[in-house]
Amino acid sequence: MSLSAIDDDDDIYDLDIIDSALASLSEKQIEALAKHTSFIGTKDGRLDGHSPAAILDKADVQLDSQDKGYYLQIKGDRLEFSVTVCPKSNYSWKNGPEGNLVLPKWKDSLSHCPRGITVQQYEIERGKSQWKKIVEHAGKRWESLLWDSDFLGKLRPFEYSVSAQPVDATASRFIMAAFDAIESKFSACSPSLKLKKEFKNNKFPPGNKMFLFAKRPVVVMNSTPLDEGRASEFFNFSGSGEHISDLDFRFNRIPEVLAIDQKNKAELPMSFHDVHLLGNHAVFQLIITPRAYVHADQLSWEFRLVAVKVLGKKQVEIAQSPSKQVQRRKAVFIDLDEDENETQSPSKKQKLTKSPSSSRSSSTISNVA
Repeated sequence: MSLSAIDDDDDIYDLDIIDSALASLSEKQIEALAKHTSFIGTKDGRLDGHSPAAILDKADVQLDSQDKGYYLQIKGDRLEFSVTVCPKSNYSWKNGPEGNLVLPKWKDSLSHCPRGITVQQYEIERGKSQWKKIVEHAGKRWESLLWDSDFLGKLRPFEYSVSAQPVDATASRFIMAAFDAIESKFSACSPSLKLKKEFKNNKFPPGNKMFLFAKRPVVVMNSTPLDEGRASEFFNFSGSGEHISDLDFRFNRIPEVLAIDQKNKAELPMSFHDVHLLGNHAVFQLIITPRAYVHADQLSWEFRLVAVKVLGKKQVEIAQSPSKQVQRRKAVFIDLDEDENETQSPSKKQKLTKSPSSSRSSSTISNVA
């Protein structure tokens, strides 16, 4: 096992600098960004094509001999999908210093948890419970949902992840069409693997509350290559690495996060561990790649998280729809005494028209690519 890390994070910007550099995005600007950041490409750039299905029709399914995953490639280059999203809830990001890494003994007694880490159990419905890992360090807080399988001490459950929704109709149409094309491609190649069980669809399809879900391992086997990203941000926060040191593993790289300074046309590196602090109205460009895998003699697939770009933040007035903030309250009517002066309900012409809402000026984004 290797716990070494390179301390080369001097170029990572503090969160307050990142926050002040992010543009306030109008609906029109978000729509423009979604059009430019919804595409299929490779590490070398965007691919031309009329639809995701047309591009994937030319792709091959290739086995990576090192991580044992099946990837989509065109002319030997792995396909990457770019989509514009917003996170959905406080649990969208599983991006704590150790992801959702927990030890079996943490489940049994809080006294076994290291300083700064709390594991809580709470009831989600009658007879069913959920776990939560809370990490607090240097004034920051991370919360990750846990399942019983996370406490088994295996390498596979430890992961960094994000759950998000397409930012608008343009992004939604693209990723749904891409999702269908990916699933069709992997399903078609499944019989050639001669597995005992039929193809199993993606666990988090459109319509699922976790869609769009992408992840990457926190730890990998020593023989497996590390993912693309930053190596310097991980620190062995709880000392849990030593407790599982009998396993032949090493810590994976952290996904790279770049915040876009639209005004100065610059990319500012920021910490993946800080990205959830930007709030649910931040707009992200996720770079993900489909990865199929065999488990229990059955082929399934998932999205692997490659990188994140923070494009800006929704303007305050569109961050949450007013219709969701205003709750309808039942009206109460009584019979008035006939001797009292009666007033009629105003007609449509008599009703006051709404005063036009004030529009806030915002800088136009000249470069949305």
